[in-house]
Amino acid sequence: MRENAYMQFLLGFDSYSSKTPFDPSKMVHFRKRFSEEELNRINELIAARGKAMVIEAVASLLDEDDSGDPDSDAGNQLAIDDLVKPADWPEDKNWGTLSINASCTPADITYPTDLKLLNEARASTEQIIDDLYSQHSKLHIHKPRYDRGRARAAFLNVAKSKKPRRRKIKAAIRRQLDYLQRNLDAIDALITSGAMLSGLKTHWWYKLLVISELHRQQSILLHSKTRSMPDRIVNLVRRHVRPIVRGKARAAVEFGTKISVSVRNGFAFLHRISWDPYNEAEDLIPQAKKYKQEYGCYPERICSDRIYINTKSRTSARGTICGYLVSDWGGRRRMQRSVLHKSSS
Repeated sequence: MRENAYMQFLLGFDSYSSKTPFDPSKMVHFRKRFSEEELNRINELIAARGKAMVIEAVASLLDEDDSGDPDSDAGNQLAIDDLVKPADWPEDKNWGTLSINASCTPADITYPTDLKLLNEARASTEQIIDDLYSQHSKLHIHKPRYDRGRARAAFLNVAKSKKPRRRKIKAAIRRQLDYLQRNLDAIDALITSGAMLSGLKTHWWYKLLVISELHRQQSILLHSKTRSMPDRIVNLVRRHVRPIVRGKARAAVEFGTKISVSVRNGFAFLHRISWDPYNEAEDLIPQAKKYKQEYGCYPERICSDRIYINTKSRTSARGTICGYLVSDWGGRRRMQRSVLHKSSS
């Protein structure tokens, strides 16, 4: 913002200023005041205003069009009909188009690996130990007796390798777990001897709780054959971030929040946001019902990916939601009219 004159003009600045207008953390605190329901309500108000502006613009074009060309009038009228349901539309007939999709908004974190997380946890616990035993001169006897430089060198020996073998990575993880366990035991001994966790800063205290859970998870993963773990920690600071399996060619796994977005007749709405992974096929029926609540009828077409067309969606949607369910599978467009055709029952 300090370097962008256009943004300063948009915010109402009288002249260009090279000073920072406010601290970036204020934006975070301001955004936290809004709940998910309030943000959805704001989005609906913006969409309603945008729809009204489009209708006014198209209506003004119709008034100014004196050419008498019926094709241009039909095109403008079609644009209005795509946004607003006609007043004489039959109640039992579906109208409009609903497009739904799910995506992941990656968090701004470094790509996590087990060895990197354990090394960061070990360094953090070393800082916590230094802060704790500095509270009293007699507490230094509980400092763990190992060379910190050697522990970091053991991590770099594997981290800087181009393609380390799995056996080498596993041995390095086991070694970092031993170092981390010594540090956690030393912290317990310091607390027993009179050190106070209240003397630490708040973020160190929260990070210590996350490190304890990380040590438990990594110990289980080290001695088990599975590589998955519920509520797996991938960042010590942003502990709520979870891995989202996407299956894309560029990145099979992304780390951030998973969102479900719907486009109702040209306007986008955020239907669901979650830090935990979920199956987006569950959102087909709720979004169709939300569409009916807004427009009074189900959509005529639902455009989605192949993952949304499962057995439950077909059974629930048969004869009620739409006449066409358009999916994109393998680069080809498919019409599932026979599946969701309106039945007499």
